[in-house]
Amino acid sequence: MSNAIHEIIARIDQILLNEKNETLDVLGSYIVGATIIRDDYEYYQDKYPILAVVADLGAELETLKGSEHERIVFEDLKNNFTHLKQQVTN
Repeated sequence: MSNAIHEIIARIDQILLNEKNETLDVLGSYIVGATIIRDDYEYYQDKYPILAVVADLGAELETLKGSEHERIVFEDLKNNFTHLKQQVTN
């Protein structure tokens, strides 16, 4: 199962590149799709609790379309994702 966490990381990395120039609420929905709706999400959430933080911030982004708080949540998401990547690679 360890390959799956690397797939999750790669998918979120791809989402954050935002090559299609999507709005932040759309990126949030993609992050939810890459995390929360996975069948193995609970396993990885238990093993990597910061994954739950990233997923929750993605879900929050979905609701903040165009708000001032949206950019702050996105930056927080990126910072937490960086920590998740470090945790997974160590």
